[in-house]
Amino acid sequence: VAVAGARGRMGSEVVRAVSGAGDMRVAAEIEVGEDLEAALLDSGATTMVDFTVPESAFGNIRTALRAGVVPLVGTTGLTRAQLDEIR
Repeated sequence: VAVAGARGRMGSEVVRAVSGAGDMRVAAEIEVGEDLEAALLDSGATTMVDFTVPESAFGNIRTALRAGVVPLVGTTGLTRAQLDEIR
């Protein structure tokens, strides 16, 4: 599991939960401004949890999908048009 926004309040909780799970591992901890695509590809992550900000989340989702990584998003504030595009 890659965690975007890993150093934030909710992201750090995701890192802690994944680290404590016996059947998952944290493959990457990514912050806004870091190369998300490279981190996803280099880490071998199959899933990305996003707890960033709306301005970053939409691009992160698109990047994850292009990389073949399933995005799970806890970020709020995406527009209806953005949600429609993701679908």
